[in-house]
Amino acid sequence: MSKNGILIFITTIIILLIIAFICIFKGNNTSGGKVEKLYNKISENKTYTFFMEEANNNYKYKILISQKQDDVCIDMHVGEEHTTTITLEDKSYYLIHDEKEYYYANEKADDADIVIYGLKNIINGEYKAGTEKINGKEYHYEEYNNENGDFIIYANINEESQVTTKFYFDNNKLSYIKNIIVNGEEQDEELLKVDIKYEVDDNVFKIPEDYAEVEQ
Repeated sequence: MSKNGILIFITTIIILLIIAFICIFKGNNTSGGKVEKLYNKISENKTYTFFMEEANNNYKYKILISQKQDDVCIDMHVGEEHTTTITLEDKSYYLIHDEKEYYYANEKADDADIVIYGLKNIINGEYKAGTEKINGKEYHYEEYNNENGDFIIYANINEESQVTTKFYFDNNKLSYIKNIIVNGEEQDEELLKVDIKYEVDDNVFKIPEDYAEVEQ
């Protein structure tokens, strides 16, 4: 083989290796994704309102999480049931709206920082990126393994469940979350509509004056 032939051969191999590297990097990333940027913004600011709602209107699940520094409010609608957990410093209160009652939990709720810890758990792993249409509109997504079941609000999971979670972005705005749950040969999906704002209504941390305190 001539020197020119050897040079062309080596150049071809280098080009193929670069193409292969680009394809692998695109399909399986380890850092710098949109979810990681979202985590950084939320954890640094610690002032946000994070809303999730079951997107197909089959179950009527809604959860609104408001955090302002160490104060957290988790407001949940499950069908006709409406409850709220308010954490102020190291104290938590549980409100039952149908009864206009609340009780003092005497300790910080375990899931008070649910959004920040959930995102932190998920971004520790690798992710796959791609595009997918939801309701006729195309979104960029990042798909992660979700061993802890973070951001699941109504799907049934157990210790044997294998969960992957897709985060769908419209440009840099998180719009949907899809949880894919595999139990043996069965697969279930949970699609959530998401909205994030970087402001909080301080009234969510107040217990209504007409609510009665009850013993736990």
